[in-house]
Amino acid sequence: MKQQNRSVVNANLPTQVVSIIADLLREEGVNESLLLEGSTLTLSALRKQSTFIRYTQLLQILENALKLYPKPGLGLAIGRREHVASWGLLGFAVMCAADLRSVMEIGNRYYLSGPALYDLKSYVEGGNCTIQAIVPEPIGRLLPIVVEELFATVYTVFPELIGMPFTLKEIQVVYDRPDYSALYDDFFQCPITYNAHANRLIFDSAYLDIPLVNANPVSARLSQELCEQALKAQTSDNELRQSIKLILLRTPERFPNMESIAEELEMSPRTLRRRLTEEDTSYQSIMDEVRRDLAIGYIRDSRLSMAEIAERTGFTEYGNFRKAFKRWTGQSPSFYRTESDSNQQDED
Repeated sequence: MKQQNRSVVNANLPTQVVSIIADLLREEGVNESLLLEGSTLTLSALRKQSTFIRYTQLLQILENALKLYPKPGLGLAIGRREHVASWGLLGFAVMCAADLRSVMEIGNRYYLSGPALYDLKSYVEGGNCTIQAIVPEPIGRLLPIVVEELFATVYTVFPELIGMPFTLKEIQVVYDRPDYSALYDDFFQCPITYNAHANRLIFDSAYLDIPLVNANPVSARLSQELCEQALKAQTSDNELRQSIKLILLRTPERFPNMESIAEELEMSPRTLRRRLTEEDTSYQSIMDEVRRDLAIGYIRDSRLSMAEIAERTGFTEYGNFRKAFKRWTGQSPSFYRTESDSNQQDED
């Protein structure tokens, strides 16, 4: 399954998910306009197909939603409301695909043409198909919302696509077990692993060859062309840097070397090094940035030990991790965790 390497960080995103959140809040008696504070998005533009927002605006909206929504499991509530039409062009392409294998390929390539809150990777290993949500930067307490939204959407939409029941083998998430974890158990009906290495939804690969109920090869080809056009409009001057970060974030426990990165980007290592130099950066600098962001996320959003965090960010010795973290942030890992815990208590 070919993976495209653009990132949600630099994309112009449609607003379907924001519309669903607004509906949820309105049903709870909350003024919709409060959801959009600090985002520059207006209510009049919210439901227009021509409206797009940046990732930073979306994070602000999610922060607002977390404060305004009076129930636990906001991401689950969003995902359960979604259906194929919620994904716009991407939904049309998915609906017309031949089978779930084609859906996975379309998702890998065109997910940014839909209302993505994450970067996406799908792959098959043995008898399992895995959908992985890759969050390109630390987002703190918003992380469960983002992961819940994707996994709940998949679990809601896939039975609709194949016209039959759909079961999961396992869900893995990188964060601690939330207070409302019973909602996960009730909804997903599968084993759930917390503090895992990545955010993964896993199901039997036998589902991949089931034909979709609305398969249409002509419409599928047309819709994918439209998705391709949408992606071209999202090209960023920072695309190479984000492409490398996305590749690194896919397997945080096993960082590929620069030669492997260059091969995936279909260029020579020499060309990659030259282009990075032209952008006043280097592969090592980008990898350090990814390691730093992962470490901050683990320290702030999990109760993993420092030794475990060091291992997950590519360090064989804790002492080297501690030195690197202090160089990145000016603080020791343990001090950073204490400060993060204190700040969280103040917010609560």
